[in-house]
Amino acid sequence: MTSFQVNLIRWGSAFVVLLGVWISFRTIRLIAELKQPERTPKTNMFPSWYLCPSLVTGKWILVFLGIFLLNYGSAGLTNYAVLNLELFLYQTLISVGPLYAMPVLWLMTGERVSFRGTLGTLVAVSGLVILCLQELIR
Repeated sequence: MTSFQVNLIRWGSAFVVLLGVWISFRTIRLIAELKQPERTPKTNMFPSWYLCPSLVTGKWILVFLGIFLLNYGSAGLTNYAVLNLELFLYQTLISVGPLYAMPVLWLMTGERVSFRGTLGTLVAVSGLVILCLQELIR
């Protein structure tokens, strides 16, 4: 099996289970509302955590695209890298998160990155450079 097939089984089964839970709760709630007489006030017997928010179609497409890229694409590419790359190259790839997270934070929120955040990223990257150089010298 490839890493993408493993992720498809993993996330596909999670989707099926969550869909089953959602359908069960919706069905139980609808049956309870139908059995309740009209003159009695409706009580909220069930929590509403399983109800989907009301979003326009464009927003739902962005939500599903983000879920797909994060859960399926990222995990699949990470597993592929673990199986096919040298360990130091894999470590380099998964350690660059802060390098692109800081500019994205600034672009999306306008929040300036603190000096401590920048310093922490530089320390992490310099440690990674030392590890990579050590592997290349061997």
